[in-house]
Amino acid sequence: MSGAPDSPAARFNRALVIEQLSDPERAAGAWERYLAADASSPWADEARQHLFTDSRPSIPQLWLAEKPLLIAAATDGDMARVRSLVGRYPLGVRHLVENDLLPS
Repeated sequence: MSGAPDSPAARFNRALVIEQLSDPERAAGAWERYLAADASSPWADEARQHLFTDSRPSIPQLWLAEKPLLIAAATDGDMARVRSLVGRYPLGVRHLVENDLLPS
């Protein structure tokens, strides 16, 4: 990176690198630090888009939050809700069934 290590350009590039390392939570923080240094350039608009994307919960995070809802829906016989959640989180449901529900 050229220029000062804390320049807006360096902050922008740092955020991109962190994002490419698949660490969205840390990348979101880096985008916030970039926007603190540059909130009005066209690059800031791109940074806001990245921040929005990196700030959204991941599929595994959403699954962990909704897994109890699936169990409750199954317990209550709410098959429409079960189908909806199974369709949304097929891998999470598969692991739940294989690891927690089926006998070993």
